[in-house]
Amino acid sequence: MLKVEEIDRGTIKKVVDVIYCGNPWEEGSINSFEFQKQVLETFPNAIFREEQTPYRGTQVLVTLNDVEEHEYYAWIIAYGWFEISLKFRLLTMDKAKRELFDKSLALAQEKYPQFFKEKNKGAE
Repeated sequence: MLKVEEIDRGTIKKVVDVIYCGNPWEEGSINSFEFQKQVLETFPNAIFREEQTPYRGTQVLVTLNDVEEHEYYAWIIAYGWFEISLKFRLLTMDKAKRELFDKSLALAQEKYPQFFKEKNKGAE
């Protein structure tokens, strides 16, 4: 068994996020199964735990192993799930993590260009 001080934390790649889907009867709530389906298309080893809360409705705990944070952030930016992601909201509130945000946005534009409008399209 490894002692804690023997573990190289730099080699562990794991992303854990909480997605708030809302209550099915509320306007603006989303289908948690649609979110999970889209996650699995890109991250097939994703693990989900779904639960109901009285104040937030359905929440989904997402665990991704062997995934860099910026890869996940790029995906949720491109697919439009960033508004319901607790981890992304915390990222955008932390000025110290601005570099990670910029890296994630650049990767999203590179990897998922179909979700972004062309720059200066129609400008002359």
